[in-house]
Order: sequence, then C-alpha cells, then structure tokens
Amino acid sequence: MAGPTPRSLDVETWRKEAIRILNELEFDGIVYIPELENDNRTFNYENQVWWEREALYNASIIVFWIPRSSQLPGYTTNVEYGYWIAKNSNKCLYGRPDNSERNKYLDWLYQVETGNNPMNNLEELLKNAVKLTDRCKNTDIDTYELNIITRILEKYPEVITLVGDVEFTPEKENLLLYFVVINDLGKSQKMIEAINRI
Repeated sequence: MAGPTPRSLDVETWRKEAIRILNELEFDGIVYIPELENDNRTFNYENQVWWEREALYNASIIVFWIPRSSQLPGYTTNVEYGYWIAKNSNKCLYGRPDNSERNKYLDWLYQVETGNNPMNNLEELLKNAVKLTDRCKNTDIDTYELNIITRILEKYPEVITLVGDVEFTPEKENLLLYFVVINDLGKSQKMIEAINRI
C-alpha cells in the first residue's frame, strides 16, 4: 500500500481507512503496510527500506494512494511511483483525492503509461485492486499478465479470452505475439498453450 507516510505522531495515517475498507470488502490476501505497528522513531532505516523494496517486488498489485499535503509531502513516494510506473505499469493502480496537492505530473504519467485515469476515491481504488487480485487467484496466470490481457481486451474487444482454457481469435495473432515478446507473457504455461493453438 504505497503512498506518503506520516512523519509525525500528530498526523493521522490514511492507511487505517484503507485497512477498514479492505476488511469490509473481505479481502483475504496479503497487504504490505510500510508503517510500524507500534510507533518507534528509532527504527533501523536500512532494514525499513529493504523491507519496503521486497514488499513492492512481492506485491501482485501496488496501490498508490497519494493524499499529498504539507503534512504528507510524499517525497519517497514520488521516487517509488516513478520507478514502478516505468518498470511495470501493469502492476500499478493509482489514485489521489481531488484536493491532493501537486499530483499533475503523476496523473499525466499514469494516463500515458496505463491509458487509465487516476481514481479520486480510495474505496473505488481498493475495489479495483481486490478485483484484479481475485481474478487471478484460481489461475496460473499472474496478476501482471492478467492485467495486460485485460488491457488488450479493453482496447480490442473482438479478442476472445477464457482464463482457464485461454483462447484467442487468430485475427490477433501478431498482437498477442507482440505482447508475449515485449511483456514476457510466455512464462505462463496457459499463455504458451494458447499461442500454440493459434
């Protein structure tokens, strides 16, 4: 759950609300929270940043919620967001409240890299995240691959897919092969089988 973390005990964390929403949605997956359960201002910086890096790599979906303000400037968040949107935009969901400050470039970058608009509602953002993770639970296609397939289908609705048997219409053979090469979809056995059947 990426986004600005309070640097003072006087500032309420937005993650409490996010956890409440995920509980209401009955999400049963793992949520990485980059905040200490009990506040301790003497934490080990090196351990913290390595833990956060591992968590971002291990996450199926990275939810960036950026309620930027003078109390939550999000300097580290800017770096993490830029890194992940460039490295694997299909893994990123991004949103911010309408009154969030100085997110114009992040909004633009998200639209350019994903073709989606940022969300301005934390609950809706988390619903999308839960949907994406739920859709890949019972398949051997990972979330990254599933997200790419979803975007292909949104752009080219004539492409037919059934996750499980995974079938694609032959008309889109080149498109699919392109995405396999560029995005390494071929690592999924079901995708390999689908390409072989074309």
